[in-house]
Amino acid sequence: MRDALGRPFYVNRPAPEESEIRDLVLTIDKDIQYAAEQALKKTVEETRAKSGHAIVVDVETGEILAMAVAPLFNPNVFRTHEPSQWRNRAVTDSYEPGSTIKAYLLAAALDSSLVSPETKFFCENGEYKIGANTIHDHDRKGHGTLSVSEIITFSSNIGAVKIGQRIGYKKFHDYLEKLGFGEKQRSTFPGSRKGFETGQGRQGN
Repeated sequence: MRDALGRPFYVNRPAPEESEIRDLVLTIDKDIQYAAEQALKKTVEETRAKSGHAIVVDVETGEILAMAVAPLFNPNVFRTHEPSQWRNRAVTDSYEPGSTIKAYLLAAALDSSLVSPETKFFCENGEYKIGANTIHDHDRKGHGTLSVSEIITFSSNIGAVKIGQRIGYKKFHDYLEKLGFGEKQRSTFPGSRKGFETGQGRQGN
């Protein structure tokens, strides 16, 4: 296996015996890719983050339209960058899903018939104490009573916690496993990783 300059490189699968030339058609859209890279670079700089990544997916087909990482590096001259910058963080790093997990929490609760979109929860006006921890909503004013639909619309942390309390830890964990959290990605990207188990549950890509 060699690149365009004739330099050999290693892949962790057998090289094909045939040597015929084939076309490779990418789903990456160059305009969306450029916009994603610029937006990500600006956001990382403004928030003073160490790194960041963004993926733009066509929700109808699953095609990846853009995959950006920051800080950027040019793989053709990788020696000018630090080794820590060589990896594609979008596929090699495991990370907490953040508020995107609320969609899966809702799916599990709806599938279990524990809530409906109209079910209401009191969101404690933005501050909810559980043991030694206090959960806050991002909205400084907080929220009073919200329906399940509104909890997702406003991304209420407190509302999500209360839905989670209704479904229970074990059942939600089982749903996440069924949905593929913690498994290795089904892509063939080199360096892709699976999620990992912690004392509090499974983290996933």
